[in-house]
Amino acid sequence: MPRVTPRTLFSVDEVNACVPRLALLLERLQGSARRLDEERRAAGAVGATTLEALVRTRPAARLLIEELDAAVEGITALGGELKDLELGLVDFPARLEPGGEVVCLCWQLGEPEVRFWHGTTEGFAARRPLAGGPPARWLQ
Repeated sequence: MPRVTPRTLFSVDEVNACVPRLALLLERLQGSARRLDEERRAAGAVGATTLEALVRTRPAARLLIEELDAAVEGITALGGELKDLELGLVDFPARLEPGGEVVCLCWQLGEPEVRFWHGTTEGFAARRPLAGGPPARWLQ
């Protein structure tokens, strides 16, 4: 089966231009997720096991769910793919050299710019530094 190339491929500079917005979106996303988890724990005493039940018993949860959706949509609108909420990982499709294979530029919340990449079938553990970048680090 042939591999599908994403329609939009990003340069390192294009991803770096998104980093400030990405950081805000991920911080908002992580905060909303924490608050939603608190709502779920609080609702546990009254038996809210589904999102629908949670929203019925804890109306504030609806706003949190909407905030989560909006933040994920914001990341997607930038062209990124959220890979891990807790770690704050976002990938962008790219081609590091003309005619080269499509890879993922891998950015993590807290990094001032994108510095790593990995293959499209690999993940964070396979990150390699971009040319001239710092050595890869492991999951935090």
